[in-house]
Amino acid sequence: MGAVLRPPFTGLRAIPEVLRAAVTDPAVRALPPRGGVEQWVDDVGTLNDADLRRRLAQARVERSSQDGRVQG
Repeated sequence: MGAVLRPPFTGLRAIPEVLRAAVTDPAVRALPPRGGVEQWVDDVGTLNDADLRRRLAQARVERSSQDGRVQG
């Protein structure tokens, strides 16, 4: 077994927050997160539930509004 297949696996979940934290331009930081639910949810059951997907997307928009991000 190669080194790539040996646990522990680090995963990629932290990358979006790390990238967002590295942005220093206030205008860019004010932009809302973009992308569909598929880009930040990896649970197949959630992705197959249309109502849950809509609620998650709405919650993300509301959270962005509360964080003071400009909606566009």
